[in-house]
Formats: sequence, C-alpha cells, structure tokens
Amino acid sequence: MMTYLVVIISQFLFIFFKQLNIRMVAERRIIITVILTTLIQSLWLISSYIGLKAMLDSNYTLALVYVLAGSAGNAMSFKVYKKTPKE
Repeated sequence: MMTYLVVIISQFLFIFFKQLNIRMVAERRIIITVILTTLIQSLWLISSYIGLKAMLDSNYTLALVYVLAGSAGNAMSFKVYKKTPKE
C-alpha cells in the first residue's frame, strides 16, 4: 500500500512541477527553474523506478496507478496555472 502512495504522490508531483517548470523557463526565472529541475529529476527517478518495476513484476494495477497519477497531475496543473506565460 505504501508503494501505491509513493507512486501517486511522486508521479502527480512530477507532472505538476514539470508543467510549472515550463512556465518558469518561458518567463526566464532561472533560480526557480534550476530548483524545480532538481526536484523534477528526483521525482522522475523515484516514480519511473517503481513504475518500471511494477511492469517487470506484472503488477499492472500499480502501472495503471502510475499512468493515472501522471494524468491527474497534468489536469491539476492546467487548473492551477490558468494564466499563460508572458511572451
């Protein structure tokens, strides 16, 4: 059960912060971009490891949770970051 929670949180935050990072790059906010990139890479490593291990162990339920958590993070990022970046 703890593995499912880690996947949900890490994959959700990975996608959520990835979207935020794109906006920060567009706004040329370098310090925040560097911090977010470090966080994103850490979350990617954790969630990808667990997701790949789930597939290799034929744990398709956990793999589905991995995909759905990423989709939820993407949907939430659009709700939170409605403002378009400056051009």
